[in-house]
Amino acid sequence: MADLSLDKVALKSVIKKRMEPVERREEVRHVIECCLMSERRSCLLLGLDRSSHRYRPREKRHEELCARLCYKLAAAHPRYG
Repeated sequence: MADLSLDKVALKSVIKKRMEPVERREEVRHVIECCLMSERRSCLLLGLDRSSHRYRPREKRHEELCARLCYKLAAAHPRYG
């Protein structure tokens, strides 16, 4: 019974209609800190996989080099791009 009331309080603190994964990660962190709930339970409540919660995007390295190579390739082979 106590778990259900804690779940209700946690959900009320983060209610939104549709959230992107980035927003959900923030909400899971909020529920963990605010309601002193475990990561597993918070993710279950908000419908987010734990692996998605732990995901960290890769750095965008060599972006300028990739753009230059794409333009060079498109110029050499017009059918490609």
